[in-house]
Amino acid sequence: MHMPTKKISSPSGHRPIVTRRKLARMLALVPMAAAICAAPLPAHAGLIFTTVFDGSVNAAAQTAINSALTEYGTLFNNNVTVSLKFLNSGKGLGSTSTYSFGVDYHTYYNALVADSTSAADATALARLAVDGAGANNPVNGTGTIFQGRAGLAAIGINTDVSGIPNYFDGEVDLNLGIMNLDRISIDPSKYDLKAVVQHEVDEVLGIISNVGESGPRPIDLFRYDSSGLRNWTTVGDNAYFSIDGTTQLARFNQKAGDDYGDFWSCSDPGTGHPAQVQDACSTPGATPNLNTELTMLDVVGWNRIQTVPEPGSLALVLTGLMGFAARRRKV
Repeated sequence: MHMPTKKISSPSGHRPIVTRRKLARMLALVPMAAAICAAPLPAHAGLIFTTVFDGSVNAAAQTAINSALTEYGTLFNNNVTVSLKFLNSGKGLGSTSTYSFGVDYHTYYNALVADSTSAADATALARLAVDGAGANNPVNGTGTIFQGRAGLAAIGINTDVSGIPNYFDGEVDLNLGIMNLDRISIDPSKYDLKAVVQHEVDEVLGIISNVGESGPRPIDLFRYDSSGLRNWTTVGDNAYFSIDGTTQLARFNQKAGDDYGDFWSCSDPGTGHPAQVQDACSTPGATPNLNTELTMLDVVGWNRIQTVPEPGSLALVLTGLMGFAARRRKV
């Protein structure tokens, strides 16, 4: 079943140029029997992107986009190839069209457990074991969870997309005319191309929220209110990303019409909110780097290339052991 969905991103800051909103375009919900195959994923050298550029994307922008994508290969080592198509419509700021596949929740959970490699994974799974180790997801109690092909591949679930014509894991639409293509000559009235690209690619990799829709995505497994209760509502403004249910790593956007998987930012432009890649509303002139977004990708199945553990990560692991993750965005 193909249901249209498009994630739209719009710029914001002191004076927003465009308002973020969701537009329908394309979303595929495929039953697990049709989507999941037993064949192993092909082996290759880590996370790789293949790119196609529409003629509207100039050479300088193509170079900058490929540079932004290269960074992921230094951060994650899953043997997955992600296909992306980029175009420049001159509208909004950035948007992503992607497919979503419905899979059996317990199958997904078991694959997530088997894929665990990091301190953040250990903490997240310790909390998830409390209420999410059964047949049904702990968010809305159904037996299904939704995720894109790339996010499923990250935990070893192979999705057959051969029947989808002209398939890409993500089609990213940019408004290059209002972006700084590099971080050397920065026009303070324009937006950072690298941050916009990485925001959209993060969503293709699987950190889109399904709040307000039929069933959760993996990042919704780590969405809590300030009391530590699961949040699966569009009402109010009390939703946080947490991997242990207690430590709030980021505040989620709850503004209707914007993406619920983005970070809260549209309500306080100019009041000291630090710019983040996954902000629902972007700040002109800012050059944010991936930070909390890396933890989000980690706990939904992308394997961080391990370095010396950060003190904060070790603290979260200890806490967990004592207590026993197609639309346009706003940037």
